[in-house]
Amino acid sequence: MCDSKLVPLDQMILSYPRVEISKIEELKSFDLSGNLLSELIDIFKSEFELNLPLMKEMLKNEDFEMLSKMSHRLRSTGFNSGARRVSEILKKIEIELTDSETSKAEINIMINSLEYEVFKTRIELERHIKS
Repeated sequence: MCDSKLVPLDQMILSYPRVEISKIEELKSFDLSGNLLSELIDIFKSEFELNLPLMKEMLKNEDFEMLSKMSHRLRSTGFNSGARRVSEILKKIEIELTDSETSKAEINIMINSLEYEVFKTRIELERHIKS
């Protein structure tokens, strides 16, 4: 991957909402107990707290196959929680891992972007629990 691919990453990240409000509203509409959204956010937090360091370790060890599988699995977690940007970054990581021209440094930049978005998304998701 060359620098020109990083610009589309920034554009891609900003072209999606951090959290899809329609997904949050849909989850709330199915939540008779009032706990579903809170439980999904807890899963989101724990999954990413556990797996972001593992992703970095997989990259360091050049275990690209496992990193791709992890990206795919976490993408579902993000999607189900309404975390659109997180899901899209994970999709981009998964795709770029199949490109032999993509360097470890470039994947590392994507993982760092993911880490930032996870942090910001957690804050936004927690705001929706209170509303």
